[in-house]
Amino acid sequence: MTDADMPPSGLVATAKAVVAKTARAKARPQRTKRDWPALLKMIPGYDCNRDAEGFKFEPALADRVCDFFETQLVMIEGECAGNFFQLLPWQQATVGCLFGWVYANGPQQGLRRYRETLIYVPKKNGKSPLCGGLLDYMLLCDGEPGVQAYCAAADKEQANIVFRHAAGMLQRNPGLMAAGKAKVFRTSRCIESNGVNFARVLSADAAGKHGYNSSFVVIDEVHTQPNRELLDVLVAGPLGQA
Repeated sequence: MTDADMPPSGLVATAKAVVAKTARAKARPQRTKRDWPALLKMIPGYDCNRDAEGFKFEPALADRVCDFFETQLVMIEGECAGNFFQLLPWQQATVGCLFGWVYANGPQQGLRRYRETLIYVPKKNGKSPLCGGLLDYMLLCDGEPGVQAYCAAADKEQANIVFRHAAGMLQRNPGLMAAGKAKVFRTSRCIESNGVNFARVLSADAAGKHGYNSSFVVIDEVHTQPNRELLDVLVAGPLGQA
């Protein structure tokens, strides 16, 4: 049906939908200048400057990941749906700590200080969107060839929560998908990019999951895992730089 064939009421409804969508979508925000010394103190009970000998914090590396969230990713649900991802202070602190700290010298110079993190926050505080955004970043922007990323949980439906955010935010930015040559396969719960990188959903049934060369792993609700089998299988690999 063309616009000429569409009933007037249909045209009005379509116009209203376009206007509403446009109104919800905010202009792409400018890059933020962040106070990293203050932000890095916001992780409760942890001092990242303790035992930091041999490491250094590179603000540009932390800003790069935060800027990816705030200029490329569009939220898919809740009051912020349709708006660019605005990282909360605790989210900035977490991302900055993970990606900004690197080895200062030696054979590992430039590689990340942290390989694992436990994010423990109450529900409805943005943990799943944050993890979904990190998955998108690792898949498209981290620069490692042949990325193998996994969303895991006690069951596939739980693991699919992070995947849904990752896929949804990616699909809301066609330019980002095109730049990363990304494809989303919702039936098989997989995202592919550049022909060699992929992210998939896994459940706690670790049988047959040995031999994975994981680059990045998100295990949601890790306390519900029946045992350590899935965790040990997925983190036994090199985990890239992460």
